[in-house]
Amino acid sequence: MSDTLASIKIFIDKYISKVHPYLFGQFIEHFPRQIYGGIYEEDSPFSDSYGFRLDVQEVIKVIKPSLLRWPGGNYTSGYHWRWGVGPKEERSSRKNPHWEEFESHHFGTTEFVEYCSRIGAEPLICVGIGQDSNNPTMEEIIEWVKYCNFKKGEEADLRKRSGHESPLNVKWWGIGNECYGPWQIGYYKDGKEYGRDALKLINAMKKVDPSLKFVVVGEDPTVNLKWNQQLLSNDDVAKNVEVLSWHHYYQIRAKERASHRKATLDLKKVERRLKRTIKLIKDTCQRINRANLIKIAVDEWNEFGWEEIEIEKNALPEQYDLAHALYTAGFLNILIRLSDFVYMANYSPIVNTRGLIYVDKSGVLLRSSYYVYKLYRECAGGFSLQQEIKSPHLEDSNALSLDISSVKMTDNLIYLFVINRDSQDITTIINIDNFKVKSSKGKIITGNDLRSYNDQQNPFIISIKDLDVNISGENLKFTFPKYSICLLYLSQKQKSIEE
Repeated sequence: MSDTLASIKIFIDKYISKVHPYLFGQFIEHFPRQIYGGIYEEDSPFSDSYGFRLDVQEVIKVIKPSLLRWPGGNYTSGYHWRWGVGPKEERSSRKNPHWEEFESHHFGTTEFVEYCSRIGAEPLICVGIGQDSNNPTMEEIIEWVKYCNFKKGEEADLRKRSGHESPLNVKWWGIGNECYGPWQIGYYKDGKEYGRDALKLINAMKKVDPSLKFVVVGEDPTVNLKWNQQLLSNDDVAKNVEVLSWHHYYQIRAKERASHRKATLDLKKVERRLKRTIKLIKDTCQRINRANLIKIAVDEWNEFGWEEIEIEKNALPEQYDLAHALYTAGFLNILIRLSDFVYMANYSPIVNTRGLIYVDKSGVLLRSSYYVYKLYRECAGGFSLQQEIKSPHLEDSNALSLDISSVKMTDNLIYLFVINRDSQDITTIINIDNFKVKSSKGKIITGNDLRSYNDQQNPFIISIKDLDVNISGENLKFTFPKYSICLLYLSQKQKSIEE
């Protein structure tokens, strides 16, 4: 089959926004085998004396998570921080109200912050909030802030007795999780009611530590389309919200996996939904004359929803194939293109349960999307650029076969991410205004077919490989292989591209 022609035009001086490192955050929860048997496993030969899995720790450090969100998720709802402090042998085991298993609480606040330090991530603690007495009180949450950040006082003394003399300096706090959903303890049926309580809590927390930053619960567009409108209709809330959350899981509770074509089309819907939230934010800020616009945190996202009943299905390696990697890359391209509003994003979760990494007693398996994250993480700190693309359509749909994002890293270096979702190679003309390429190289993630995947016997079927690029000049021509994720490094200087 002959190659198909496409074109990409990049506008070197038209910035969208800085690609904030927080776009490459991660998430971990007290769901079976994420923490216990995941990043933390006491008495494992892979663990150190503190219980941290060192093999897992090392592969997480490779992808440099900028942020780690904890303890949930759903587990936030009804969690009390004092359960996880003090000597481990004195912590009480309790039944997890969400997943019907017993929680030892050996992994608590100090263990979480210690783990963040080990992997180089900033901690984001999510607190429970809701219309039910099983959630923590405002006073309890304020004490949690003191436990983390105060140098002196009762809570600071408790932290010191747990082995942490210095404050933990936790700056990011999430005010609840999916508070619109009946699966949360004491959920809110109206975003305006949630906003009222969230603002009271934020103000109380700021009184004890003015440096704190907050993520408030925004809508899941598949659950409650009125939530954000209700929330932001309160001018006091709209004036004080810094970051609004937005969750995305594809195929959640689906009995059968969607086709590659349908997943690609649905990804277009995801981008449109995000843009609707952005429009609401713009309209709200204009109404209240707010200059600094509210940002978005996609603080949970994944192609797959978790299997919460037949939990063992989350481990099946064939579910994490090349098609899954293409979707993950497509979502990251969306985040980069919308980086003027999308400030933070946390892949959910980092380990097991649909995570980037599979862990069991035999060791670690890196799933296909792990390599996607490793590839895209390189562009953090650069500036997303405007671009135009002309491409064939995927299987006679209205979705383009090529999907792109471009990031200016320095005046002389551009990263071009190109996804070819098609079953054939696509030859593409690349033009960059006022930018003459003298050096180029590339990396690629691909496989024999969409269902290629990594397993314990063949762990590197899907991984990052070098791509022979060798293009130069002003009007570049390059053929992107079928079913691939490519990163082209394009430089105006000869041999200036760092390895």
